[in-house]
Amino acid sequence: GSSRGRLRNIRGVLLKKRKSPLKGWHKRYFVLESGMLYWGRNRAHLDKGKRLGSIDLGLVVITCENRQIDIDGENHVYHLRTENATQFSVWTSCFLSHEMHRKAQLAGMVDFS
Repeated sequence: GSSRGRLRNIRGVLLKKRKSPLKGWHKRYFVLESGMLYWGRNRAHLDKGKRLGSIDLGLVVITCENRQIDIDGENHVYHLRTENATQFSVWTSCFLSHEMHRKAQLAGMVDFS
């Protein structure tokens, strides 16, 4: 089995913008796997199945610039930041490949009959 086209799953701490009216950013632990993004307060919480949220990357539009990753869903826009530029390039490439993979997967599953 070649590794070509295989998705790279990634996990780690990102900064997530608080919902208004609160200003500022929370540190949250994120897991990106198989086109789905999950997050929790920290790794221990997520390992216990305590999720604060999840997003199907096949259903959103992702924009990455100025070390910020914006995930635009139907009802909400999520703003994420990495702690440094190296992390930004790693997370960005993972987000975009997962988004493409998931959208292709969903397109293939659509039944027009």
